[in-house]
Amino acid sequence: MAYDCGFAVSRGDFREIGFAEKVDGVSALASNEFCSCMVSAIVDENVQVNELADKPPVGHMITVDPNTNLLYTKTKIPAVKYHIHKGTQEIVTRVDAEVI
Repeated sequence: MAYDCGFAVSRGDFREIGFAEKVDGVSALASNEFCSCMVSAIVDENVQVNELADKPPVGHMITVDPNTNLLYTKTKIPAVKYHIHKGTQEIVTRVDAEVI
């Protein structure tokens, strides 16, 4: 198994910051009132993503242990989880981030 990740997004330390998360198919989105990050597996007819895997890539949200980020005490990281096997596989992941 392999994870291709985006950027950590604060889920609020001491006040409400409007944190929201969404995991949908091959993508994951984490956002708050200050920033957002979306991670998506790129799967199309021209790119053979994970052709040796039994399972397709899936969106995943990683809940990070407290105090592991230098700026925020509580964060989540959007990611795509790939099921890989021994050998060579090509994976393509898109990361879109925005600071508001």
